[in-house]
Amino acid sequence: MEMFRDHRLSVLGLTETWHDTDSPVFSRCRASGYSVIDRPRPRTRDDLSVNHGGVALVAAPGTLLSPLCTGSPSATLETVACYATTGRSRAAVVVVYPPGSQLVTPQFFIDLSSLLGKLVVLSVPLYVTGDFNVRLDRDTRHAEHLRLIYEPFGLQICCSVPTHRDGGILDLVAALENVSVTVCDVERSDHSLLL
Repeated sequence: MEMFRDHRLSVLGLTETWHDTDSPVFSRCRASGYSVIDRPRPRTRDDLSVNHGGVALVAAPGTLLSPLCTGSPSATLETVACYATTGRSRAAVVVVYPPGSQLVTPQFFIDLSSLLGKLVVLSVPLYVTGDFNVRLDRDTRHAEHLRLIYEPFGLQICCSVPTHRDGGILDLVAALENVSVTVCDVERSDHSLLL
């Protein structure tokens, strides 16, 4: 809620949320009038360990989130997608995260392409964001593969400066038009906030 206030956000996409279905943080957000659409990472053990992974979209009061069906979850891609509506403006927003902080695999690119194929047919602006675990500035092979996935759908990668505290471009925003993205350091994470 501080991030929404400090940066005047309407919608916030989150990766590596480390939450479970009954997250008290998201319950508090909902009780305060925020909309939340989330997909926690399924637990593999029934214990109190941290549930790494998970993705979510959170919207400020006055912005409506409506879930978009993107099909079954895949083993290579955690996603959450929605329509975000405020006033008469509407956009589709999707958050993407490859599970396990693993390097991307060929199947990741196949799953991402399939997901984008389902979303670009929507007749609204589309924003794809997340932590892609591809260092766009260092891993030229995977970075080029990622760009080649986006291009046929008319999507442009809109971030070209380091997004991680230790350097490297891991997080990105892609859109149907070139949008200005500001990278803002936040104390709560080793990843930057992309505005």
